[in-house]
Amino acid sequence: MIFKPFAEGFGLEWVDNTFAPQSLVFYSQILPIIYQSSLYIRSKGKEVVNILDIGSASGAGPNLMNNVLNNLSGIKTNVTAIDIEERFLTYSKNRFPSLQYLIGDVFQHDFPSVDILTISHTLEHVENPIAFIDELRKKFPKTIQIYYVPWKEKELIPDHKTSFDEKIMMKIQGLLYAKIFRSICWRTENTSQVLAFVVIGNEVLNKKSEKKRLCRKFEDEFSSKTAFFAGSKISRRLNLEFRK
Repeated sequence: MIFKPFAEGFGLEWVDNTFAPQSLVFYSQILPIIYQSSLYIRSKGKEVVNILDIGSASGAGPNLMNNVLNNLSGIKTNVTAIDIEERFLTYSKNRFPSLQYLIGDVFQHDFPSVDILTISHTLEHVENPIAFIDELRKKFPKTIQIYYVPWKEKELIPDHKTSFDEKIMMKIQGLLYAKIFRSICWRTENTSQVLAFVVIGNEVLNKKSEKKRLCRKFEDEFSSKTAFFAGSKISRRLNLEFRK
């Protein structure tokens, strides 16, 4: 089956082999934050966690998120994807038929209930990211917003408008958590890094103790659970066996 939904000559093979795998890696890296945020929402008595993904492109990322949370983590979720461009609409609908994929401006749509916003590698394409975040906080005051962007991009690649650094992060209202790390799918330079950060609406996590507890949950998800093997007798024995 051949799809022709791409405005720039992209084909099915390119999306399947390049674009979609990159999205899967990006979303897998922020899944720990999405997972803990979903657990928090569920602890407030919600049976189904409603997630809206903005700038979804191929749909591979939000589809992965939907599958992992519903089928592996046991958290009932309803994931909606929205993109302002139509070039991946046909691809997404054929590849991920269970994913609700919308086209349009997120500020022009009405969403009955949104608990979590996910925005992966989209914010750097926005002319004024601070204003964009502020508008999302106004439209969705009860949501947890999870962003994933390049960090300190020295030479902006085509279509990137903003390089995120400490100065920009200081201007963000409602910033709850931020973590810088490496990504195997973001290698414009040898020192390239990415940033995941969480912003909350004015009607979410009003208590300081809740904010601290959720941030600790995020950090626990990123810590290595097998670090105790390093230098242990088991580790040394395995290394010796591998050398034989």
